[in-house]
Amino acid sequence: MKATIDNMLTHVYELEGLLLVMQRRGSDIPQEVIDRYQEIAHIVEQEAQLLETVKPQVKEDKVACTAPLMPSKEESKPKEPVNVPPVTEAAPPLHAVPPVFKPKERTSEPHNITSAFSINDRFLFLRELFDGDSQKFDDTISRLELMHNIDEVGDYLASELEWDMSDEVVKEFLRLVELGFKQ
Repeated sequence: MKATIDNMLTHVYELEGLLLVMQRRGSDIPQEVIDRYQEIAHIVEQEAQLLETVKPQVKEDKVACTAPLMPSKEESKPKEPVNVPPVTEAAPPLHAVPPVFKPKERTSEPHNITSAFSINDRFLFLRELFDGDSQKFDDTISRLELMHNIDEVGDYLASELEWDMSDEVVKEFLRLVELGFKQ
């Protein structure tokens, strides 16, 4: 059961990353992303059904819980209508805000770029920019942390890694690296 949950969690993270790609690309979503999303969504659905069929085992030396582990569909529905405040203003799309790159003077300590990346960012960049190679991602971040300014980072990514600097995912990566430079 733990393996099923671990697999499902991995697939859910991938779905989240795919949704971020779809959100950032707007109407320019590659068909491969849509196909992969549908494939992983189907796998998650199958894993969820598998989890519903497995009954949890209670060890005799532990106190058993008398409440059901998962509420039934009827129990999970709210008894009273929930008042949701209306959305007043939509957030601008992520791709509409261009990153601003300003040189930063070299300090005696390396920059703290790693803290600028959330787990979701790391997952997205691993998949989209580093072909799933976490060692390559970590090595690149370590190298970027030693650079003098964001312009040097941009030159390195364009020349050494041969990234398309107009790609939305690359722009988001650079925006987060710049946040790490400011910290």
